[in-house]
Amino acid sequence: MHHSDKSYNYICFIDESGDEGFSFGQGSSEWFIISALVIKNTEEKAVVDLIAEIKSRLKWPANKPLHWRKLHHIEKDIFAEQIGKYKWHIATVAVCKPDIREKEFFGERYRLYFYCARYLLERVSWLVRDELKKTGLNTGKVKFIFSNRSNMSFGELKDYFNVLKRKSELNDIDIRIEWKYIDFDLIEVYTPGKQEGLQIADAIAGIFWAGFETILKKGCVFDYAKKIKGLIYNYQQNCWGYGLKIMPAETQKKIESGENNNWRWCLEEYVKK
Repeated sequence: MHHSDKSYNYICFIDESGDEGFSFGQGSSEWFIISALVIKNTEEKAVVDLIAEIKSRLKWPANKPLHWRKLHHIEKDIFAEQIGKYKWHIATVAVCKPDIREKEFFGERYRLYFYCARYLLERVSWLVRDELKKTGLNTGKVKFIFSNRSNMSFGELKDYFNVLKRKSELNDIDIRIEWKYIDFDLIEVYTPGKQEGLQIADAIAGIFWAGFETILKKGCVFDYAKKIKGLIYNYQQNCWGYGLKIMPAETQKKIESGENNNWRWCLEEYVKK
């Protein structure tokens, strides 16, 4: 299953789309999305090969990282379709910022990012637990590779995770991270140019963002999302709250009640058939 020289069984690449600002109508996105691509440690070469193949198909310079935002519709379509062909796993936390009540609290530096990263970490830890169980293993680790954020110290993020871990050791039942699969020494930060997996995570975050951000306008672009829906982490055929976590709870309720019909695709298209 894994090479003896590797202390981890899975690798998780994390990137985001949208911004953390609350100045709606003045440049802030309505949604903030953070996504994870989870692969087995034996699949790194497939990730590198996929990026090389996409670049050659799109006539993209080999030494320049792929950026979802810079691609045209047809190129995004090709990229999404190729990602969808793999047996990898993905998880996404999507926040509808206008629905957040505690805007002052979340307006503080990195507060929103940390909060979303926590929920994403939860889901990745469950996913790894579930996947290891399928192979008859009860122990294993996941290595996290975060996309470098220009002005954020990842020391702060690790400190935040350490605080969460201490709280859950004191029985804060709200924190549902499966800590046994997480090793803080296995958290690294790279620019997307240095890690092909981050270029795929960037595309996944962009795919979800395209589906959500435009909801409030005219329908949404979920053609890309349909192509990767088979990768969304699900528990007993349900990806809702697992591979796709929507926040805050009010937004989730709006979607489930069908209050805005544009939201329906989220329930119908995403659930793994």
